[in-house]
Amino acid sequence: MKQNFLVIGDDKFLRAREIKILKEKFLSSEYKDFNYSEHPLTDITSIKNSIETLPFLSEKRVVLILLEDIDDSAFDQIISYLEKPLPTTIIILSSDEPLKKTAKYKKLSTVCEIIEASQPAPKNLEKWIHAFLKNERLTISDDAIELLIELKGTDTYSIKLELEKLASFMYGSNETITRSIIEKLTGSSITESVFKLADAINNKDAKKAFKITHELIFIERKHPTEIIGYLAWYFKTLSNIKLLLYKGITLNNIAFELKYSTSYIRILSQQSQKYSITRLFSLLKLLFESDRELKTGVKTPELALEMFIAANWAGKL
Repeated sequence: MKQNFLVIGDDKFLRAREIKILKEKFLSSEYKDFNYSEHPLTDITSIKNSIETLPFLSEKRVVLILLEDIDDSAFDQIISYLEKPLPTTIIILSSDEPLKKTAKYKKLSTVCEIIEASQPAPKNLEKWIHAFLKNERLTISDDAIELLIELKGTDTYSIKLELEKLASFMYGSNETITRSIIEKLTGSSITESVFKLADAINNKDAKKAFKITHELIFIERKHPTEIIGYLAWYFKTLSNIKLLLYKGITLNNIAFELKYSTSYIRILSQQSQKYSITRLFSLLKLLFESDRELKTGVKTPELALEMFIAANWAGKL
């Protein structure tokens, strides 16, 4: 039987779920509180005591070690335990993704069973959302899922919190969860605001551009640096789509290439028709200059964003 486990990945919810599964596998519910302990790697004395303590009225005890600040001396001591595990102690180590790039991971992989807990790909995440809501006897539309992932990213912990909120709100309802319900409970889409801001910039409508910027900063609480980043992502994605379409690549293949759903790429493709490729490159060039000035301290984030909009209005783009 395996005694040592490394639960690794950048998704906190999935790590917690895998650790819970291991605890339930090895500990009886009656005495689990007496036979489970959790420690940071820096607390090597407590870890040693926990590992060497015999289980209370149980065959096994479980020791969870959090690999956050990895001290070389403590790590070497843990490796010695992992190489010669005690038959009564299950050791679980938990770490985020960056550990994989180190020599320590290679060493751990020889003495531990590796359990992956990384953020799922969007398609797998969609299936997970459907399964979660099906368990609550609820259904959700595809565009609602896309908005939820757009707002919360692929962090399953954040998405789970939103799904629990949705399940409470929709309790007893036969209605499908739609995009408008997500917006009502979770918030409006930052991408939609960026669409509108980009269109205002493209149309040289400074009044509207400044109004949307003001709403993003003071109502939606987005930092100017975030807004510049979103604009750069948006214009870069549109330029990539235009170039791929020019090469004759289908929307389905573009979606696969850029790692978005086909329906989302279709929306962005329609948006890209408003811009020439030269125009997009000019916008990206100015955004790149704004980003450089931000990082070198030449301009504050607020000033950089205002001057980007003003430069466009003044005909410099």
